Amino acid sequence: MTPLTASLPLCEGPTYALRNVKGGTVLHIHMNPTRVIGFPPHFGQNQLWKFIKTDNRGWYIQSCQTSNEGRTLYLSVANELPKNGTGVVASLFPTSWDVNVIDGALSITLSHTILALNLDGGNPKEYTKVELWSIRDGIQAKQLWYSARCDSDFRYAHDPTESDVKTLSQRQDPKSGAYVLEHAEGSMVLELDSASRKRVISSTKHARPTLGQQWRFIRDTSIDGEVVQACWKSLDDEPLYLTVRGLAQNGARVVASPYPVSWRIERHPSKDGKSNTVRIFWPETNLVVSAPLVGPDAVCDVPGLPQYTALTNTQATLSECDGSPACEWTVIVASESKSFV
Repeated sequence: MTPLTASLPLCEGPTYALRNVKGGTVLHIHMNPTRVIGFPPHFGQNQLWKFIKTDNRGWYIQSCQTSNEGRTLYLSVANELPKNGTGVVASLFPTSWDVNVIDGALSITLSHTILALNLDGGNPKEYTKVELWSIRDGIQAKQLWYSARCDSDFRYAHDPTESDVKTLSQRQDPKSGAYVLEHAEGSMVLELDSASRKRVISSTKHARPTLGQQWRFIRDTSIDGEVVQACWKSLDDEPLYLTVRGLAQNGARVVASPYPVSWRIERHPSKDGKSNTVRIFWPETNLVVSAPLVGPDAVCDVPGLPQYTALTNTQATLSECDGSPACEWTVIVASESKSFV
């Protein structure tokens, strides 16, 4: 387990929905009384949460829902000695939680205990109790929660419905379609691995790019961010979006997931002036999507910068942006590459 740090996608300020790994429902406040349950996502205020750092390295988890009197509510526990089965509630008084990352999901435990936030039985039915349960014998899927950022461009960070997909399509830049992202240091392109539909790799560019080599940019003009959608769907026929696995840190693996992330996209004219290059930054960091490199085989005409070439069939990762072409991808309209679907 890796302790939650500021380098995580999870941070103070934004709002999140917390979706149970096993049951698929989200953390939901059922008012009157203010107990916390698992419920299908609708992303109302009673399903959205903010994380606030405490002085003791824990976190307060604040609801976006207020009490009937308009007062702030926090994730807490029933007024009893915490033990297996203790109910989780929304309270006027904040409780400190420890948050850890396990396989890209969050384990949320009552601070200084081994009692984790648990969806009873991992039951996917609505109104399922959320409770404390020990992780002494190991963490289970029903005790893990995906964090999906839900403010502005992150509103659709959940299992996309037909309506969501239609809305995402409507938000897409009308001038844009499918693009091939070719590494600026060579002929490698960003590709979604066909076998897993999860790994994102650098691969040899095909004369007729497959859907795995095609991507769409979905812009939300209300914030400086864009979702990068794969043209291939998952093996379960779900839309897939570019994100990372685990901690957003140098070396983190870039993957595809049904849960969108809003990337910061920087665009620059290419050397020949006929296209654009992009740098794809993880939000609020200097980390960019990059391909593994080896040098000094390629030619780089930027004085003082190393000369590298991209490797093929290797995992795409996040890396610190040093301003070189190694951090850039040339955007090519897929139809101009004789693509097929």
